[in-house]
Amino acid sequence: MRPIHALSALLVAQLVLVLASTPAAEPRRQEAAAPAAAAGSGGRLFDGEEKTFVFVGYSTSYRWPNILELMMNRPFEDQIVYHVMNAAAGGAPVGTWIAEPGTRDYERSYLRMLRDYFLPLPNRPELEGRRRYPNVPRPTIALLQQSLQLTTPIIQGPDDEANVRAGADAMQKLCERLHADGVELIFITTHIYKYTHEPQVEHEKYALAELLRRDLPYVWPGPEVWRATKARWPEIFTQPDQVHLNKLGDGVDARLWYEHLLRYDRGELERNLDSAWGPGWEESVTLAERAAGG
Repeated sequence: MRPIHALSALLVAQLVLVLASTPAAEPRRQEAAAPAAAAGSGGRLFDGEEKTFVFVGYSTSYRWPNILELMMNRPFEDQIVYHVMNAAAGGAPVGTWIAEPGTRDYERSYLRMLRDYFLPLPNRPELEGRRRYPNVPRPTIALLQQSLQLTTPIIQGPDDEANVRAGADAMQKLCERLHADGVELIFITTHIYKYTHEPQVEHEKYALAELLRRDLPYVWPGPEVWRATKARWPEIFTQPDQVHLNKLGDGVDARLWYEHLLRYDRGELERNLDSAWGPGWEESVTLAERAAGG
């Protein structure tokens, strides 16, 4: 396990902004936490067993996964039992993460993640090295907050079947790649609100819904972050770019993920967006606003 004091004091200060209304996972203290498999077959994520989550995203997610780790470990006094390894890479949407081995995109995203957090891997004897935290279990759970930008053609709406399928294909390829390297449980969601790329980013939810309909047993929906961040734009975004999250936004994103994972542990989620996001997710908010002159 890693000592909790290794985390930045700045992150602790950020966490104070959001912990007051954030529920804590119920601890199950043990004399020694042992590595455990992911909870994909009816088990719990927050069961007191030491485990590692890996986060796959890009520049909008450099900080908040560290806040999420602190939220997860509130029941433990001075140790990190639930590790969150942040593999975010700038300018790296799904297309970068599924690039062919040997390419620069592959090396700066997926291969870097393997070297930092997974090696050695029995299925990849050709990859030499040792992960950054050798005393921490390899990741068995992946958290993906991703986008199809620069990956597949823009999805024009829910009826754009060809581009919806293409987007789902790309997402599936990334999930299958992670699963082949030992990830047993994947939570995947789409990008936060991005005013410069709408409705492109919002419409990626239709590809996610198609991916979930394919019923890969290890793939679950992540939280709905697009509407939540749009509702507070530009308040929770950096200035002047209004695209990346500020400190308040980092806390919002981390809390959305944490509360979503608690819902999984309580058995409240199914592998579809109706369950995960609630009614009305199918509507294109951007197109509706434009039609209304907004």
